[in-house]
Amino acid sequence: IGFCNAMQGLGMVLANPHVPGHLQALLQQAVIPFTLSASFVLLGARFRVQQYWGVLLILGGIALQLWPSSSQGVADADSAAGWDRGSASW
Repeated sequence: IGFCNAMQGLGMVLANPHVPGHLQALLQQAVIPFTLSASFVLLGARFRVQQYWGVLLILGGIALQLWPSSSQGVADADSAAGWDRGSASW
């Protein structure tokens, strides 16, 4: 599982120029539920109830962020998420 996480990190570095920043953050957060699921299935690991709630919270946040993207066109997805290409807040 650690090797898969390392390859995911390498993939994110290589995909950096091709993937919008807010989507990269969502993909990084999505690693947590996948790691928990893989640990449960492959290793038989057990987790506390709070950890499952944390994963549900992460998945809910990802779904909430992606909701405007799915209901609008692809061109409007960045502006709907608050990421206008021409303006940076920092």
